[in-house]
Amino acid sequence: MAIHPIQTSKNTAQPSNKIEVGSLIEYELHGKPILAVVLESRKNKWHVVNETGQELDLAPDRISLVPGRGTFEGTKSAIGAKLKELAEKANSTAGKIDLKEVWEIVVEEEREYPAEELAGLAFKDVGQVEFLATRRALLGAQPYFKRLKTGFSPRLPSVVEELQAQLAVEERKRNERRQLSDAIIRSIKNAKEKLPPQVRHLEELAALGSQAEQAKETTALVEELLSELQLEIRARTEDKALQILIRAGHFSEDVDLELIRARRHLPFRSSELNEAKEFAAKLPEMLTVHRSDESKLRVITIDAEETHDIDDGLSLETLENGYRLGIHISDVATFIQPTTLLYEEALRRGSSVYAPDYSIPMLPPELSEDVISLVAGKPRCAMSFFLNLNSNYEIVSRDVLQTAITVEKRLSYNEVDHVLYGEGGESPTIDRDLQNTLLKLWEISSSFEARRIAQGAVQFNRRELSAAVDSEARVSVVETGEDLPARKLVSEMMITANETAALFAKQNRIPLFFRGQQAPEGDIALMSSHVPTGPAQEFYMRGLMKRSIVSTTPQSHYGLGLEAYVQSTSPIRRIGDLICQQQLCSFLQTGRPKYSFTEMDELANRIEPAVDEVFGLQRARNRYWLMKYLNQENIRELYGTIVRVDGPKPLIEIETLFTIHLFKPVKPVSTPTGTRLGERVLLKVEANDPRREQFLLVEVAKN
Repeated sequence: MAIHPIQTSKNTAQPSNKIEVGSLIEYELHGKPILAVVLESRKNKWHVVNETGQELDLAPDRISLVPGRGTFEGTKSAIGAKLKELAEKANSTAGKIDLKEVWEIVVEEEREYPAEELAGLAFKDVGQVEFLATRRALLGAQPYFKRLKTGFSPRLPSVVEELQAQLAVEERKRNERRQLSDAIIRSIKNAKEKLPPQVRHLEELAALGSQAEQAKETTALVEELLSELQLEIRARTEDKALQILIRAGHFSEDVDLELIRARRHLPFRSSELNEAKEFAAKLPEMLTVHRSDESKLRVITIDAEETHDIDDGLSLETLENGYRLGIHISDVATFIQPTTLLYEEALRRGSSVYAPDYSIPMLPPELSEDVISLVAGKPRCAMSFFLNLNSNYEIVSRDVLQTAITVEKRLSYNEVDHVLYGEGGESPTIDRDLQNTLLKLWEISSSFEARRIAQGAVQFNRRELSAAVDSEARVSVVETGEDLPARKLVSEMMITANETAALFAKQNRIPLFFRGQQAPEGDIALMSSHVPTGPAQEFYMRGLMKRSIVSTTPQSHYGLGLEAYVQSTSPIRRIGDLICQQQLCSFLQTGRPKYSFTEMDELANRIEPAVDEVFGLQRARNRYWLMKYLNQENIRELYGTIVRVDGPKPLIEIETLFTIHLFKPVKPVSTPTGTRLGERVLLKVEANDPRREQFLLVEVAKN
């Protein structure tokens, strides 16, 4: 639009400073300008009728006089209709004004400009429509003029530039919200579709409520969506957001919001994935550097069928006077160095997350399930712990080497259990030689366990259940305790490998994250002899054990019966194991560890919160699905054993789940004459809401 000099012709509306009956005025409501006509004066206020035909009283300081006069007669609705027509013309004209051009004319003179003066710069002839259009443009979201008490002043160029940037950001956010809103509405009304990236704001509102980054704006979006979809959801704002995402197909009913609260739902960045590809390309070179070629060994892996990141394997060679046992761990440290992006991300994550319905790897699947996973038939880098045994399976010597290996065969726990239980004759998937090797490994692992028990190790027989969830959200339960032969075999071999790493580090003064445990204050078997055998006694004995400690110097481990112990056999999944492996690799290659004792202490403090968080996530998620299992199977009564009678509330171990819970007894669990510790009771499930973590058990009174 062309800019014109200020006109004073007879066509220009001349301002009047006096408000009187019949004056056209403008006031603001929630920042929106509204036209009105003055009807009369009432007790220091003006009685007006506005563009909606509504009558109201306004204080003088709320009113802005519109220059010129018009004919506004008739009923209130007729006056309102004329005012509305005028307002619509003004709004339409306001969109055509180029305030930047007006600003460029007046920016050099820093003073207050009346709206009518600025209107004279935008229009050749200024009437009520042009005046109102200019004022509305000035009152809108524009960076060029600052509103003062009665007029407007031009802003400095530097301020205009800053405000333009802010307005651009706000406009982008509005567009994104509109895009998200449209996508959600389409998804709910019609076929489900993938929502745009800005759905993260709605996710965070569902998980964090008022603590979400853009809680205010997203809350407004939620209310707009509910209104447009004509949905009535009586709930907290975060629950409304959750229901919208569920209805749009973006979330399932069983979504784990804790992942969002912990910011563990974020994918790997493109720079980290590119780094993973670079590491994959270096594998052939890594197989030949600082490595002993052990590719001729018959290495096997034993894991759950659903496992994709395989970090340990076993081999066994028969010697003239005994055996050479190999426990092979994926050499992750060769790839993930402290200077890499993926190392920093692993420090942040702390550990992989394994839940019944999802898994979140510590390292990208391109590495964790391929290049650094001990995949059968693929040459891989490994850290191998070799133990020379005599014919009685006693350890004669130990060695730690970086090796190149190739796994010959992958086995599942079920396949190995079939062999070790000796049921059903020969295994259909495992040849006779391999069956003999597995049986020999079982004998060796049992010998290792007996050695530890002789050295004071404490064995608990607590069983554990994990939930398994299929694609239809149906839940089944799987026993995962280490009492099953295949799991026990692998567990004992990993304990031995970790002991070997700890002894090697102790001998060479290498700081690792050693794990230790002091002896309890007395004989735990004797101190618990008054407790009935079974779950109650095991719970009592565990309570007598000292907490394990982590130190950068070797400590004896009472519970395991070992002189020194460290966790280093899961470097794909746990950052602590990876750091320990980095220390060992550095020493093997250079004769000195990568980190000092002080640096290891600092790393321990850094990773501890992330590791604890993962443990909590996994435990809570397994509990969630176990509670869902009870609902799915309509289980309303359970048997359990009372395992604690002291403290604020009694505890019971559920037979079906092997989990411990609070419960409400029908009679006291402890009296001056005795306790009900170890008593088996029937319980009724009075409340079971997995989403709200409400699980109430009440003892059933005996008839």
